[in-house]
Amino acid sequence: MKMKVLLILVFHIGCDVIFAQKQPQNSLDLVKSLLDSKHFVFEATRASPLGRPSISIVAIDNYVRIQKDSALGFLPYFGEMRLGIGYGEGGAIEFDSAIRDYRVKRKRSGKSIIVTFNTGNSDERFNFTLFITKSRSATVVVKSIHRNSITYYGQIRELDEDSLE
Repeated sequence: MKMKVLLILVFHIGCDVIFAQKQPQNSLDLVKSLLDSKHFVFEATRASPLGRPSISIVAIDNYVRIQKDSALGFLPYFGEMRLGIGYGEGGAIEFDSAIRDYRVKRKRSGKSIIVTFNTGNSDERFNFTLFITKSRSATVVVKSIHRNSITYYGQIRELDEDSLE
């Protein structure tokens, strides 16, 4: 009799522990929440200009910071420009302005998330498309009518207060 009561008690406690544990949330859902919050930064490790081999940019300070409805960024640019800027002047993709048409959607395959938005500076507008996986690896394609498109590879992370300089 004592054995039956003990077994029932152990079974009951075991079931409570199992059902009380919260199921871990899909990491892609966590990434989507981060992207929906508009409070993240992308940092690139490689750049791939159109029609050229990729280039390591680990040693070059680069970022795209999204905070609420604005974007701040500096990405080195390697490629052909069609803009009235002199050689060696302003070749990087630089911006500090509002973002427009910000959209976050899950790819049909369910394995990644796509973010699109537009931003720019006084000289040109940029169209950004980000492809992000559950590991927070990101591929960023930047297009402008004044330059050939360029692709960057890197990671996204939550924007911390130290990054807001």
